[in-house]
Amino acid sequence: MSGTDPKSRATSQGESRWIDRYPELGRQPIPVDALFGEECHARERERIFQRCWLFVGRIEEIPAPSGYIVRDIEVCNASILIVRQDTGDSLTAFHNVCRHRLNKLVYDNRGRAARFVCRYHGWTYERTGSLHHIPDEQGFYDIDKKDCGLVPVAVDVWRGFIFINLDPAPRESLMEYLGDVADRLRNYPFEEFTRPVQWSLEVNADWKLGTYTTLDVYHGEHLHILPTLGGRKAARSGSGSRGRPLNFERLGRHCRVSSEIELSLDSSVSRPIIELTAQWGEQGCLRPHVATDHEPNPAAAHSGAWCIFPNLVLGIYSGYCQTFLFSPLALHRSRFTSCYLFRNPTTIRDLAALTAESVIADNVVAGDLLVAERVQEGIRSRAVKHMHLGEGEVAIRHHYRVLMNELGSD
Repeated sequence: MSGTDPKSRATSQGESRWIDRYPELGRQPIPVDALFGEECHARERERIFQRCWLFVGRIEEIPAPSGYIVRDIEVCNASILIVRQDTGDSLTAFHNVCRHRLNKLVYDNRGRAARFVCRYHGWTYERTGSLHHIPDEQGFYDIDKKDCGLVPVAVDVWRGFIFINLDPAPRESLMEYLGDVADRLRNYPFEEFTRPVQWSLEVNADWKLGTYTTLDVYHGEHLHILPTLGGRKAARSGSGSRGRPLNFERLGRHCRVSSEIELSLDSSVSRPIIELTAQWGEQGCLRPHVATDHEPNPAAAHSGAWCIFPNLVLGIYSGYCQTFLFSPLALHRSRFTSCYLFRNPTTIRDLAALTAESVIADNVVAGDLLVAERVQEGIRSRAVKHMHLGEGEVAIRHHYRVLMNELGSD
């Protein structure tokens, strides 16, 4: 597989295991209470979600010009106003709180505005965050509007992906935080995928359980082996041991894992659906991206699940990509948001293929979410104190190690 680190090439029968290649991840079982207890949840809020760069959306979601979106980071009791400037993709972000009486400044989740006006007393702010107008300003005592602008939040964009950082003085820039991930995906055509298809729901499970199910290779042949809507089913790729990753790479806090379980078409289903979804090698909204001199085998270099710590997983495929985001709402409750990013369809055939592809993937994700809730029930029972992780769950072990290190527990 050209374009990949030799250390990350697929294992097969008789070769060393991933844990032998990354012994620093450890082999011991994972203590359940340390990972899912109330103390861990409180420390995650302080040391993870208030300090790390967090993915909050795509640039296409913000109308241009004069557009904005609002994103709530519930675990931190924060509402963030993200404003797109009049030219290009430049963004500014602020705490969505009026400086007068702390009213929530913008109620809508998305829109356009020349200025932001508080609905309580009419304090008005420029799109830059500066305070523009105070009704009856003379009635206030020694107030200086220059000191009363919206409280800024660090925001940056990488390849159309918007990230914020709630730390008033982030310890590193977004590009420093992403590290090798940004370099490894530099030639993947994210900018071509301007057609988002998004959905969201609340899940009765810890945010980590949702993240882990997207990184778990071991479950694929068991949970997804049966034919799903549209005729796709899980099938072995023919290399490696059953249920183990084809590739695994540690990329600082982040990682990439690709599965030996791949999606294949089942000839027993209706021909129209097969024809609509089997467009990987054709021109259209699902066509694969072209290899480059730097990456002669882009599928090997890109495909799989890229986990950007803490809670974003990018599903990278040859013809589209998908984001999986698990955001903590409370102890053992989270919001799952999925966004498919496709090329803009130009024909009815393309539109049908896009729709069919997202429905197929949704059925796979639904199974994962259901299991996450069932695992949460098992954790709540307190009957078992440890989780035992195997080769197919090496990416979960990596995430656990990074989490413990960030929490100061390693």
